[in-house]
Formats: sequence, structure tokens, C-alpha cells
Amino acid sequence: MELKETTAVDLLASPEVLALLEQVRQSAPALTHALQRVERLTATGALDTMLDLAEVVHAARSSMSDGMIARMGTLVRVLGETADTLVTSGLPEKLPAMLQAAGEAREEAEADQSTLGVFAAMKALKQPEIQFSLKFMLALARRMPQAVKE
Repeated sequence: MELKETTAVDLLASPEVLALLEQVRQSAPALTHALQRVERLTATGALDTMLDLAEVVHAARSSMSDGMIARMGTLVRVLGETADTLVTSGLPEKLPAMLQAAGEAREEAEADQSTLGVFAAMKALKQPEIQFSLKFMLALARRMPQAVKE
């Protein structure tokens, strides 16, 4: 029995254990802080949520092929480019006015009980707003097939 106690004492006095104890002593404030944070995460259930999320991410990552990851990367790039284009075009600032105009146009069309004949449509084609709208719609229609193919 004496031999085991001496071996245990010798083990505790070994340079490796003493170095580890010194490291724990120096890191005590950080370890205490980390332990308190883990306790809070556990108490609120956030730790379980984080671990569940990590499992989902791991499962998704494990089930994805290289091709899927490449396509997702391309999708993220295209979405980023699209967002950049929208922001630089000034569309976000114009969008509320466009939505309001669309609502007003719908109300106006619903309220108008007259029939639209060929001559009235031809006359409307001369209006600058109608000309711009038609040009815009035609330009958009020319670009859509190529944009959808990419």
C-alpha cells in the first residue's frame, strides 16, 4: 500500500503535472469566466440549441457533394451580384414609390368602367410615359431569356 501512495505522490510531483497545475493557476480567471458562460448557456438552453445546430450543419455538410457545394457557391455569388446591382441602381429608394404607383394604377383600372378601343390605345402610345414603359418592357423581355438560362 505504501508503494502505491509513493507512486501517486511521485506522479503528482512530476514536472508535467506541476507545469499543468501552473498553467491552470495562471488561466484561472479566464477559466472561471468561461465556466460561468457555459453555465449561463446551459441554464437558458442555448447550449443545447447550439449543439443541435452544429449537428444539423455537420449532417448537411456530410451529405453534400462537391457539385452541390459548387452550385451553392455560384448561387451565393449570383445573389450577391444581384443585390449589388439592385443597390447601385437605386432601386431600393425607388421601390416604395413604384409599389404605390402600382397600387394606384390598379385602383384606377378597377374604377374605370369604359372600354379601351384600338383608337384610344393608339392615342395612348404617343404619350411619353407610355413610350418609356413600352421601351422598358421590350428591353426587359429581350434580356430575360438569357438571364434565365444562366
